[in-house]
Amino acid sequence: MFSRPKLFICLLAMSAAISCSKSYEELLIRTAERGDGEKVIYYLKKGVPIDAKDGLGYTALMKAASNG
Repeated sequence: MFSRPKLFICLLAMSAAISCSKSYEELLIRTAERGDGEKVIYYLKKGVPIDAKDGLGYTALMKAASNG
């Protein structure tokens, strides 16, 4: 089993990975809102989920559509 320090480091790394993923989701949504198709494709290729939602529940597609 993991010792306490190793467990802490493991949990910290997992938390950082989740945090990075969440920021990529936010970047995808903001990029779609601005209409930058190339960057949207970039984030999708990085594995950001296409159905990621912002704090209000809007997806990248919703933001893009609302801004033409």
